[in-house]
Amino acid sequence: MEEHDHLKGLKFADQFPRGEVEIDLLIRIDHYYNIVLNEIKRVDTSKPTAVKTIFGWVQIPNNYEQAERRLQQLEKKLINNDKRAKEYDEVIKNYIEGGWIGETDVRDGIPGKTWYLPHHAVYRDDKTTTRCRIVFDASAKYHGTSLNDFLDPGPPLQNQILDILI
Repeated sequence: MEEHDHLKGLKFADQFPRGEVEIDLLIRIDHYYNIVLNEIKRVDTSKPTAVKTIFGWVQIPNNYEQAERRLQQLEKKLINNDKRAKEYDEVIKNYIEGGWIGETDVRDGIPGKTWYLPHHAVYRDDKTTTRCRIVFDASAKYHGTSLNDFLDPGPPLQNQILDILI
């Protein structure tokens, strides 16, 4: 972290770089604001962001470049296939009109609470209605972390097979 001037001299809660580590402590979300202090160090979206906690400074990954790179890869594939590009555009427009997605500015994100969700298009030529669908990749890892790592899956919504059989 010493190569980033805005983070020099901070005492980090974790040492970087690091490999896989065991979990030392699990903290319920309702205790989050008892731990996070009101201080953030950031320069812009291309640099790491650090958040001060009672344990020290914690670096929160900013995956903007990863999501942008994935979008550029998708655009490269679509640039040579007008039919698929049109189908993709239609699906995106439908998602926007339905209110499921929306445009945002990079500066709108709250540091440490913003995750840019990579996506890709899946095409099924054997389908007559929905030939293109968008798959959002919440399991995409960035610096060893994914959006799924922060989400509580909750209880299963389907019936458990053992309960059905008994």
